[in-house]
Amino acid sequence: MSSSTIVLSNMIKLIHFSWQDTCRIEKNRLFRSRGQDSAIILEWEGGMPSLLFWPRYHSVERLVYNPATDSCFVVSREGCFRTTCFSESVTGPHFTLHEASRTLFYLIPKNANSTQMGTVLHELGFHPNQSSPSKVWDDVARRHLVYHQDYDETVHGDYKHVAVYRDPLDRFINLANYAWCIDRGLFHPYTRECSTKSALIDTLLLLISMNRSNHPGVFEQHLEGQAWYYHHAPRIDVVIPIERLNDYMRQVMKVEPFFCNVDSRSELTVGDMSAGHMDMLRDVWSEDFNLKEEYGHLFWEGTERP
Repeated sequence: MSSSTIVLSNMIKLIHFSWQDTCRIEKNRLFRSRGQDSAIILEWEGGMPSLLFWPRYHSVERLVYNPATDSCFVVSREGCFRTTCFSESVTGPHFTLHEASRTLFYLIPKNANSTQMGTVLHELGFHPNQSSPSKVWDDVARRHLVYHQDYDETVHGDYKHVAVYRDPLDRFINLANYAWCIDRGLFHPYTRECSTKSALIDTLLLLISMNRSNHPGVFEQHLEGQAWYYHHAPRIDVVIPIERLNDYMRQVMKVEPFFCNVDSRSELTVGDMSAGHMDMLRDVWSEDFNLKEEYGHLFWEGTERP
């Protein structure tokens, strides 16, 4: 939104986690069109309000402009924003255990979590519902998660500690495609008005960059780079490229993978990424692009044992 847009219309669209509204600007005041709420504009940036004080709530909130939807996200003064898929552990990755093979799987979002958890549950006699990908994360699954803060070297030390690696571009495309055609509500309200693939990609990249401000508190786990999970793991013994996970399960763990995600629609592909998108992805997930070099010596090459 350019400064001329503000001057001509004096209107601005705000997207808060709890509400969305088109607001009117009059000098240093902002008025919501619904209800009686108004805010004092404390700071401006590029002709736009950037910091608001809401007298009714005694709160200060920051505005982050999203050009893709010509709207502003309303976040905390520090830049933190709320989500529906927050991290359940902010100290490190949680994990699950496959007892028969003494394998500890770190659960990194968008790195075949459902296959790992589904296999563990299936071995235990549970049958995750394949009609919905989310069913694998029901109460049964959560009872078999172990949280990072509960990691105990005396208890878990003799397990093989396994992390799955996914190419950062492939991981982002999978995330964007999921938000585009499988679960459109995953990042609502922030992506609700993304009517094109390009707008969704732009918005997700913006949210990823914003997610940094959520640390060290609760952050959006799907938007987090996989490097965070690697760097906060107690230890990693072997890294499995996602395309080799099934082979590893069969050859090393001696178990048949159990697939839970059956929705294979692929409407958003790498062809929808512009050069600018690629550059921004390399910036916001920069550490992910160094993981192969950093952990290359731990990559499983397909031998019987890593």
